[in-house]
Amino acid sequence: MESKSQVYIPLVDSCQNGQSVDAAAFEALHLPLFRGKPLSRSLLPWVTTALAVLLILSNILWLRYWIDQVAPQPTEYYLKPSDGHRFKGDIEVRIETLPAGFLDDNMTVSNTHWSNLFPEGDGVVALTESWVVDNNLPPSLRVEDNQTHSIYIMAGFHQLHCLSHIRHILTSYYSDPTFAITRKVVWAHTRHCVDAIRQWILCHPDDTLLAKRDGELPGEGQLRKCKNFSAYKEWPEAHSYVFSD
Repeated sequence: MESKSQVYIPLVDSCQNGQSVDAAAFEALHLPLFRGKPLSRSLLPWVTTALAVLLILSNILWLRYWIDQVAPQPTEYYLKPSDGHRFKGDIEVRIETLPAGFLDDNMTVSNTHWSNLFPEGDGVVALTESWVVDNNLPPSLRVEDNQTHSIYIMAGFHQLHCLSHIRHILTSYYSDPTFAITRKVVWAHTRHCVDAIRQWILCHPDDTLLAKRDGELPGEGQLRKCKNFSAYKEWPEAHSYVFSD
């Protein structure tokens, strides 16, 4: 006699017009009725959801890394009102082509006028490391006795420094026929300053249309809008750094 486990009972009795076999037939074979979902099937939606979430998170992290690596890094930095600095609006300035004092051949007189243009520290500032990082500044010299601060110079005062240096060289040649640049470092500094001003002009071209009249230099007495230079000096004054002698 065949064992009970070997008995074949069709699920559909062809002689009964396709009607299903009664559940009692399964009980006779000790086969369980699947009244609920198996464990693997009940966990499947949760596992699928978890994998989907992990996939999304990994894609976000990868995209963030790709943006950080590919996106261009800041190459220039301008002070913003959020830095506690603002120019307080444009002002009208009258053009002087031959300003008294600044062009005086007496260096004692002219030096005083030029020196008054600079804030304390001559536009050199010392900034904390956190401030440098937060504002994407490139690395710079550290303060010798305080390595948590880095040294920078505001570009406008660097241009003024260069112009003042060139003025000093030209005035020296004019006032002293024996004057000569004999040190390579002085000549290199002068060449650097000339080109620094060239680059500054190309970066900030002035579109003011200067009138030319007989007997006058171009633009004499005209008004033009300028940044408030007095306000421009306030921020480096508050963060000034003076190099020790």
